[in-house]
Amino acid sequence: MIEYFLTLIILAMKMKIIDAPGKNSRYLHEKSKLIGRTQNACLYGIALQSGDGNHITDVDGNRYLDFLSGAASNTIGYGRRDVVEAYAKTAMRLQHSCYMYTLNKEAIELAEKLIDITPGDFEKKVLFDLSGSSSIDGAIKVARKFTGKKGIITFKNSEHGSTSLSIQASTLSNLTGLFLDDGFYHVTFPTKEEEIVDILAKIKSLFRQGIAAILIEPIQGDAGVIVPPKNFFKDLYYLSKENGVLFIVDEIQTCAGRTGRWWGIENFDVVPDIVICGKGISGGYAPISAVIGEEKMIDSLEKAQHLFTYGGHPPSCAATKKVLDIIEKEKLMENALQIGKLLESELKQLKNCNVVKDFRGIGLMLGLDVASENLAGIAGMRCIEYGLYPGYYGKYNEVLRLQPPLTLTEVEALWAARIIKKVIDEMENKEIPNSTIEKYKKYSRGGICSTCSINSGFEETLVKHNAI
Repeated sequence: MIEYFLTLIILAMKMKIIDAPGKNSRYLHEKSKLIGRTQNACLYGIALQSGDGNHITDVDGNRYLDFLSGAASNTIGYGRRDVVEAYAKTAMRLQHSCYMYTLNKEAIELAEKLIDITPGDFEKKVLFDLSGSSSIDGAIKVARKFTGKKGIITFKNSEHGSTSLSIQASTLSNLTGLFLDDGFYHVTFPTKEEEIVDILAKIKSLFRQGIAAILIEPIQGDAGVIVPPKNFFKDLYYLSKENGVLFIVDEIQTCAGRTGRWWGIENFDVVPDIVICGKGISGGYAPISAVIGEEKMIDSLEKAQHLFTYGGHPPSCAATKKVLDIIEKEKLMENALQIGKLLESELKQLKNCNVVKDFRGIGLMLGLDVASENLAGIAGMRCIEYGLYPGYYGKYNEVLRLQPPLTLTEVEALWAARIIKKVIDEMENKEIPNSTIEKYKKYSRGGICSTCSINSGFEETLVKHNAI
């Protein structure tokens, strides 16, 4: 009852406009040019100071409800003393042991937990890494070593990472011939049932090239939350099994309960040979990732063929194990499903607007697809001014990225939905302030899409789609 009345009060409150980025953020935005541009795809020009619960505060004291979660990493919100203590106590006792040479129990306990929650009744092993990208490399090395074949089939508009092999598996990045070799094949990722037959036929035709594995995201993340037809995964899985091809799933964005299950692939009733996880498994408290797969596949790699000095880092493993325990104990997967359905019920009506194409996703991995290039970035900047911090991505920055912590409450979800509906209404009625658009153009270093530059056709695109 109290939460009901609190909801009514919050929804009745007048929305305040935040002047962001503020003075301190603008200063740091300028100083950030010290960091190479390849790592500096700034969304809004905002620098963060702190976080608590499901909110973040910037260096100017502006407070936002977080709907980006550090790129789907901060799964259990901010300021979790229990996770910090798990890390700190381990670090005080033993800050590091290079696992290749010296065992530690934290790495073994985390491996046990990951194996326990990973689907498949076969014997499994784990390879620890520091990032999703390097784990993609590890999985590809395993596939090639185990099968004795080189070919890897991935999907168009996929984003698997930026290391030597993961960047070749991706097509969303801007690559040159310097990064590519002849071992990768990219096919269309289906969005409709009627596409499946032709896509499977194309994949089957590639098997004669000597294919080691199929690598796929359960839901394409950076492409804009693209959910494939449900039957596609089963058909693809059986095709791979019939032809001795490994089935590898990139769960870097979809792991740790984001879709309401431990793994995104569990929504499609398929058991992969190998899964890759990262981002959310540590809740943002430690840089860690892992490859989990069938024992005989993982152990096809010989000693020192995939290792890192900080792989199996004791404090990171302790913190990650704690995060996974919290997700389970606090029923955050159930919450992700429940709150995701609430957001869907509030936002799916926006598909009737001229400036919205689609609303899609599973659990708390959601995307609002707006009409054209850069409009999601402008919508994001306007949300910022109302106190909501979403992301935006997609091939043309056309999808508003909605990936809050799994701890999001019903009241917070309704508040966020109210802001998003307000912003879309402003777009629909050409009421987005010019100052908002100018800020997006000025501070979004990585946001202006390649086909719609600021200096050529940008305003025309916005006018065409009723944004201004």
